[in-house]
Amino acid sequence: MKIFYNKHGSLTVFMSLILTIVMIFTTVLIDGGRIILARNIVSGAGDMALNAGLTYYNSVLQDTYGLFAISKNMTELHDNLEVYFEATLKSSGLHDQGLVKELVDIALSGSGSDEISDIMKMKLANGGFEVSQAAGANLSNANILRAQVLDYMKYRAPAVIGYGFLEKMNILKSLPAQQKALEDKKDYEKKLKEIQDLCISIYEHSRKYEDQLIDGRFKTPEEIKTSVFDLGDANFPYATMDAVSYVQVNKLPKLGSDEYWLYNDGKPLGGKLKDDVSDFENEISGLKSDFYSVTSSLAHNRIQNTPSGNASLEYDRFSDYIKYYNEYKVDVKRFHTVNARYTSSKKEYEDDKLATENEIKSLIAASDDEHDYSNRISELEKKSKDLTDEWNRVEGWYNKSFKGDWSRTGENEVVPANYGSSELSDEPYGPNFNINNLRDKYLADLRKDINLLAIPQMRTTRDYYVWFSSLKSEAETIKEKLIKLKSESEVLKGIAENWNMHIGDMAESGVKVDMQQDHDTKTTGVVIGYVDEMIKIFQRSIDYSSKVMANLEAFEYAGIKPATSEATDDEWVDSIISYVEGLTGSDNLTTKEEVESKQNALHTLGAYRHAENLLFMGFEQNIPSKIPKVVENGDNEGGFKLIDSEYEYKDPKLRNFLGVECYEGDSKYYVDPLFAFLERNSSATKPEGDADAKKKRKEMINGTYVDNKPEPVEISDVNISDVMASNAQAAQIMDGATAEDLQSSDENNLADNALEASGKAISGFDRIGEILTGGRDKLYLMAYTTTMFSCYTTNREAGGNKAEKTLSGVPFSEKNNEAYRAEQEYILLGDPKLKNNVEGVKTRIFGVRFLLNAIYAYTSDSALKTEALTMAMTIAGATGFLVPIVQNVLLLAAALTESVFDVNDLVDGKSVPLYKNPQAWRTRFERIGQVVAEGAASTLYKKMNEYTDEAKNSFNDTLDKYVSEIVDTSTESIIASIQAPIQEKLIWCMAQVGDARDGLEDRLKNSIKECFDKMQDDMESEVATGGLVAKAKLEAFKSINNSESQEKLVSYIMQTTGVTKENINDITLQLNKSIEKFFKDRKDILKNRINSILDKSKLQDKLKKSVGNALDAANSSAQEAINNKINEFNKEFEGAGGDAMTIGEGKDKLELNGFDKTKASTFNMSYKDYLMVFLAIQYLIDEKGVICRMGNLIQTNASKEGSLYYAGEGFSMQNASVLLQVKAEAQIQPVFLQIPKVNNNNEKFKIKGKFGYPIDYKGVLGY
Repeated sequence: MKIFYNKHGSLTVFMSLILTIVMIFTTVLIDGGRIILARNIVSGAGDMALNAGLTYYNSVLQDTYGLFAISKNMTELHDNLEVYFEATLKSSGLHDQGLVKELVDIALSGSGSDEISDIMKMKLANGGFEVSQAAGANLSNANILRAQVLDYMKYRAPAVIGYGFLEKMNILKSLPAQQKALEDKKDYEKKLKEIQDLCISIYEHSRKYEDQLIDGRFKTPEEIKTSVFDLGDANFPYATMDAVSYVQVNKLPKLGSDEYWLYNDGKPLGGKLKDDVSDFENEISGLKSDFYSVTSSLAHNRIQNTPSGNASLEYDRFSDYIKYYNEYKVDVKRFHTVNARYTSSKKEYEDDKLATENEIKSLIAASDDEHDYSNRISELEKKSKDLTDEWNRVEGWYNKSFKGDWSRTGENEVVPANYGSSELSDEPYGPNFNINNLRDKYLADLRKDINLLAIPQMRTTRDYYVWFSSLKSEAETIKEKLIKLKSESEVLKGIAENWNMHIGDMAESGVKVDMQQDHDTKTTGVVIGYVDEMIKIFQRSIDYSSKVMANLEAFEYAGIKPATSEATDDEWVDSIISYVEGLTGSDNLTTKEEVESKQNALHTLGAYRHAENLLFMGFEQNIPSKIPKVVENGDNEGGFKLIDSEYEYKDPKLRNFLGVECYEGDSKYYVDPLFAFLERNSSATKPEGDADAKKKRKEMINGTYVDNKPEPVEISDVNISDVMASNAQAAQIMDGATAEDLQSSDENNLADNALEASGKAISGFDRIGEILTGGRDKLYLMAYTTTMFSCYTTNREAGGNKAEKTLSGVPFSEKNNEAYRAEQEYILLGDPKLKNNVEGVKTRIFGVRFLLNAIYAYTSDSALKTEALTMAMTIAGATGFLVPIVQNVLLLAAALTESVFDVNDLVDGKSVPLYKNPQAWRTRFERIGQVVAEGAASTLYKKMNEYTDEAKNSFNDTLDKYVSEIVDTSTESIIASIQAPIQEKLIWCMAQVGDARDGLEDRLKNSIKECFDKMQDDMESEVATGGLVAKAKLEAFKSINNSESQEKLVSYIMQTTGVTKENINDITLQLNKSIEKFFKDRKDILKNRINSILDKSKLQDKLKKSVGNALDAANSSAQEAINNKINEFNKEFEGAGGDAMTIGEGKDKLELNGFDKTKASTFNMSYKDYLMVFLAIQYLIDEKGVICRMGNLIQTNASKEGSLYYAGEGFSMQNASVLLQVKAEAQIQPVFLQIPKVNNNNEKFKIKGKFGYPIDYKGVLGY
């Protein structure tokens, strides 16, 4: 420091330098501090501007829909917020405002100034303030709208939804599994219908087969051998010899006209006709003798017996015929001479006669008194007379004895029937000995002989072959159908297994038990053993027929296979002759011995060969002594075994062995069991059906008696806005069959169409569990939708408020709501045509109602099932296959009409039971019932949700009514669930009452006992999970599960023997009356057993005490405490159900019991309830789409002038901002930092032409 020693002023200089630096540094720090402070001031000003901006929300939108959004004009908002922002930057103008003024007054006390110095020197840059919406941050953004709705419903939704609705949702959760079971049942019965048709076809063919088998034409092996093969061996050789003879005779030509016996060769050979009169017969005596050698039965008297008569073995005459033929060709000239002599003798007579008459004339002319010629004339007259008499004698011989009066056809005469017999005279010689006539006769006799000797066994072969072909064809058809029956039975078994599996997949409940019993009753499969045994019968027939046909096909004669030939007898004879002619046409045989030799040669060459191997012989050796019998429940894989029955195969053994019926003489003594069953079914099947019953069925399907059609409600055709940022694609409106479609359905398609519709209606119901366990937000969104928007029944609920308001207090009306009474439906489905959405919801409700009603009809109403069963039998007959199918259609028809009733009530603002009971079910074929009042459970849950301490006494009365109703309903349900399967089992058994000779009564006893044992096993297994109801059911059933009851029921069935199409109605009615009486007589016993478990008064006291204790100890809401205790009671009473669930934890824990028909029948649901379910599911499936449609509807209502929703002119969800964005640029004047050397040439401090250093702000704030 010596440098400053003795240096005057150095300290001053030093301090000056130091202070300058310190001052500069200080001013820089001040400037920096001012800038940092300015940034905070700007940020605060921006935040204050944003907060001020959010106060500009649309109050109408918030008051009506609970939504916060700014819809103010952004220019106006900008100007207002800019003022707020700029005023906040500086203190000027603040000193005269409120508390600030007081503080300023104190600060300026005695200062003589009324203004605070603005040390910040800040201002807003020109154009430096901007206000804008954050991109996409408006109510058209589905996510933003969702968030605000959920925030609005956070504390409101639980009160809106209520506990009863969650119970209903949990019940509906079970429908998809039940739907699958019903579809399997439908598929099973559809396949059963195919099997029924197949069984009827099998019976018809079997009946035709059996009728053919007993028509008297069946032949045993020995009969076939004797009548075809043995006969062929015996007679074909003779037939062949006749054919050879025929060919040889036929080769010898007829004599022509110049050889005809009547031919006149003009050569009398010096003789006269009178000579022939005395000499001709002697002269042809040799010819005559040979003629009779050919024709005489004495000369040839051998015969051969044939089935068609005695054959005379005409070939025996062949040698004599040839001899006569050759002799006649020579001797015929003698006949010609007679003709010549006739001509010459006639001329001689005529000449003599004429000369004599002329002489007489001349003498008469010359006679006078002088000349007397009288003596001469007398002589001449005598001569003339003698000439005439002689000529008459001679000519008479010629005309009668030689020529005769036979009609001529060329060189033949028409011979008399006994031509050639010894009874016939030799005269007339000409025709009688005419070789042409004899030739024709001999050829005809040979042909006749061939026919007698060959055709019978050939025709028999053909007849046998055709008969056995027909029998075999029928047997093959039946066998093929029986094999198909086996395969279809396997398919049916597979369907039954699927049905059983899907029933097993169902949650434990009374419905599941009833469906299981229905399955067990209906799925008594075809015992394959019976089918196999029947197949064996027809296979034996096929084998026997095949062997017979094979030998018959091989049976051949003269190149003809008569088995397959369709020729006539004459055509066969022609073919035999033609065959022989082809082999012997060049031969010239003259003797019988040559013919016999030729026959041997021809047969050696194959004209006929003796059958060496007759395949069918010995077939009877396969016949056992006893008829086999199928015993069910055997230990083999097929569930049966074979034993010998007490019946034998009696004569005719083979016919009985090949038939489904066995006869001794004309008396039937055994019938194949399966054939008896098929006959029973077929004989009682009514293809046309009972006209009255079918009319009732058609009327039920058509809804003829539906009388509660509501008045239509006008739905606006307004166009809904489309403002949402996301595309609100419409949900698919259910394209399943509507009620009207089903009502116009054919009964054959009703089940398919109806279950398809119900399947579509419950789409998404399998995800209800997701909603209940983790879908709180979905329920809140649903609750918002159903309380803030109108639906079809708004202001129309029966017994409800006719001036309903939204959760925010806005009345629903046409004035306020643009899509009045179609808003929720639009949000759910989104069709621009609002009416379509309403119809879509109706269709879906119909589908759900139909499924619930179908489940009820199938499982829970014995009176309805009995009624349908009786009608089914009058329509279908007493067939065990077809009756369930027709009954199914009838039950579906009843469910269809019941569902139409339900939907009409629902759209009219009424509520209907979620699940029906006998008192609530209106649709029956004999009558249409009245709508019932709301169930006790619905009343209970309503009062529970409204519970206060002041209402305790009235609430106890409600609990009593609730217990009373479920006990009464359970009692009727238990009896119905016992009666229905037994009744159906008995009807099924009735179809098997056929021929009592097969031990039917014992089989029926076993079948009924098995049914009862299975039912008790099922009930015992149900006790573990089914609560008191299951115990009561088991206790009741035990009271009738005894041998006495079973034998009584079997006796009813045995009384139904002899069922036909004509008496089926009376017999069915009698059987049903017997069954009804059986249960009526035991109803008191059943009720007492049930009530011993379900003690109404004890249960009422228990529930009231449990609820009372819970309320006393409740550390949460009374509603939760009551709900949990009611569920505990229901769980004990009927079991929790396999789909019971717990939602929430701790004090928010809520237990929901699963589906059971008794509890479900005590709940009512309205149109709005169904909409709530559909919306909750739709929010799960397509939340964004539903929210977008909600936003579009909000926009539509907010744009409706005159509406309480009107949010101002030009309101748009797209401009309804929920997030503001402010950008601002403020400036501050620095002192030293603007000097380049100080700011190191920082560009921000180059403020030439500017007010000062820039400070930027950007902020975002929303609701």
